[in-house]
Amino acid sequence: MPDHPTQIKKIFLIASAVVVVAMISLAVVKERQNAKVIAGFDESLKLKATADQILSITDYSGGDPNGVVKYTYVTDQKVPPETYKVLKEDLSKRTANAQIFLKSVTPISKKLQKEEYVGKFYSGKPFYNDGKGWRQTGVATTTKIAFLTQTRPTLLAQTKRLLGTKVFADTFYSGAGDGYVQYGLTYDVNTWATVHDSATGDAYPTLTSVLVQGSKNSISAKWVIDRAFLPFDTSAISSDSSIASANLSVYVTAVSDGNNDGNDYINVVQTTQADSSTLVSADYNNTGTIEGATAVDLTTGFTINVYNTFTLDSTGLNWITVNNASSVCSATTGVTCLGLREGHDINNAQPSNLNMLLFSTSEEAGTSQDPYLTITYSSIQNPSLIVNSVSSGSAVKVNSVSSGNTIRVNSNQ
Repeated sequence: MPDHPTQIKKIFLIASAVVVVAMISLAVVKERQNAKVIAGFDESLKLKATADQILSITDYSGGDPNGVVKYTYVTDQKVPPETYKVLKEDLSKRTANAQIFLKSVTPISKKLQKEEYVGKFYSGKPFYNDGKGWRQTGVATTTKIAFLTQTRPTLLAQTKRLLGTKVFADTFYSGAGDGYVQYGLTYDVNTWATVHDSATGDAYPTLTSVLVQGSKNSISAKWVIDRAFLPFDTSAISSDSSIASANLSVYVTAVSDGNNDGNDYINVVQTTQADSSTLVSADYNNTGTIEGATAVDLTTGFTINVYNTFTLDSTGLNWITVNNASSVCSATTGVTCLGLREGHDINNAQPSNLNMLLFSTSEEAGTSQDPYLTITYSSIQNPSLIVNSVSSGSAVKVNSVSSGNTIRVNSNQ
């Protein structure tokens, strides 16, 4: 007598195998078709990293398949401990956007000491810790359709996922919110009052350069204003720290001064953009007019193709936001919200020529031209013994450690 349950089981297994083979065959065909589509993309649209190397995306497409998507990815380039003006970096304090350098240690008592640091804060997130060490990140743009096409899960990726291997970033967060918002050239209504007082403009959050200007275009005879936004995550500074000084550095690539009239300068202001991680058209009017640094004259103050520095004054220092302190441009605490405006724009003084500054943003490759904020600060701590390196074959001997004190050994590997 035939074993019907066994026969049914065999038929089910054979049918299941046929379905699996058919699905795999279909997946292979689709992957080949997808590969042909990707091969036909312009080089500027091809991703600079594989899907598992992408850390974050910011979608500026507004639903348009050909709209812009900005993404951050991790590279293979390692970022070992660095020095800043002969100061050695404390690698244990590094974050995704900050490097901290120990400047001095002053004993106060047997149990307390004053530690002074210099923090270097970037407007983007140029570093990523993969658990084995710090690596350089990169920022690039493509279209939404190109991004989605190139990040579709492949058969290999789906297999990896079944095996518990990470195949794509599990968490997406918005990118750096630096950039500029412009009003003028694209608008028909163009009086100085309209340009200066408008509530909205055109946002440019994905370019590798930022414009700051208060100008009158000699060709179109239109006035134009560009306002720069530079938010910095300064939460690496503890809430009990005292801020001593700060400098904002930007890598200048072009400068023009058409009105040498006393309003031809650039200075730091505080911004209140709606979200420090991105920039939108409605942020145009979210810049203050109170100046927070020593102004830099457009005629004599800037040098191109090098970093130029704005020294924050007491007003600007009060804008620095430490860990757990509320921010005026972010729901996240510890974000310092700075911007740059041209003098005619700040003072609402109508210009008659071109007055502008052009500098690199965090979208520029690497960190050699990224905007950064250096802050000198101090805090009272328990004494710590910091060993930056130990030579091969050598040893460090510690006889005793008092209660509350610490020993840190920073590996330079």
